[in-house]
Amino acid sequence: MQSDQIYEASANPAVRLGSTVDGYAIVDLCAALVDPNDGWRLAFQVKNLFDKSFASSIVSGGPGGAYRYIIPREADRYFGVTAKINFGAN
Repeated sequence: MQSDQIYEASANPAVRLGSTVDGYAIVDLCAALVDPNDGWRLAFQVKNLFDKSFASSIVSGGPGGAYRYIIPREADRYFGVTAKINFGAN
């Protein structure tokens, strides 16, 4: 969960408004199947379950004085699978 953030502390209220990232929250899920003897583990993950788009920061100085939005990977939903095999397990 992230609250509102102002990235340019300008005296101009329009600049402050334009460079403010609104608060947001994202939900990540992970579920795993695990061998009781610790021989293997298979995990499934969903990052940003509800696909909440957001910018991690907004700065001025783009072309023509435009704002540049810095968009992190977490701003889009994505899925993953990880597997672990323990060859030393009994």
